[in-house]
Amino acid sequence: MKRPALFFTALLFAGSLQAATLTYVDRATFEAALDPGYTLIDTSAYADGTPIGDTLPAGVTSFGAPSTIRAADGVLLNGQGFYGTTTPNIGLNFSPGINGVGGSSGEGDGGMIMIYSGLNGTGSLLGSAAYSVTFGGIISSVDIGSVIFTCDFNFDLKCALIDPTFGSSTAVVPLPAALWLFATALLGLSGMAGRRTARE
Repeated sequence: MKRPALFFTALLFAGSLQAATLTYVDRATFEAALDPGYTLIDTSAYADGTPIGDTLPAGVTSFGAPSTIRAADGVLLNGQGFYGTTTPNIGLNFSPGINGVGGSSGEGDGGMIMIYSGLNGTGSLLGSAAYSVTFGGIISSVDIGSVIFTCDFNFDLKCALIDPTFGSSTAVVPLPAALWLFATALLGLSGMAGRRTARE
């Protein structure tokens, strides 16, 4: 294989790789991994029904489902059962520098935390993690442009999202196994190309 072809193959494969991620099921461990700290959207503070979109920290905007807090228990309503199929799930957009996000759900609820490179759930899917009544969190090796909290774990597709948490992390995220396989293959191909050139 000629070296230019090898180079373009490398570029193509590298572009298709997902970001490396770490997932968490414990809130305290996740928050400790966010350095120099984290931002918690404390849903209990808005249990009067104030729309969370009006109280988000600077650099964060909401999209998707209407992000209203239920006054009775201080949770964000989420899911197709509340909002229909068009835009059923809560999403948040982040300014650059955020690479960790997590949250909890109500009892018997939950879904997936889907992180994307672009705003409004666009761009590459960087990774995903389950969240439940205990917690779920994910840290990515690259910045997160947006996150969608899906609602999957119960039959009525009505979920409660509690205390979304986000921040930046310097946690060492292991590279995906695919990257190591790719690097090994690339070295092998390079060696074969070098031997072929030496014989000619």
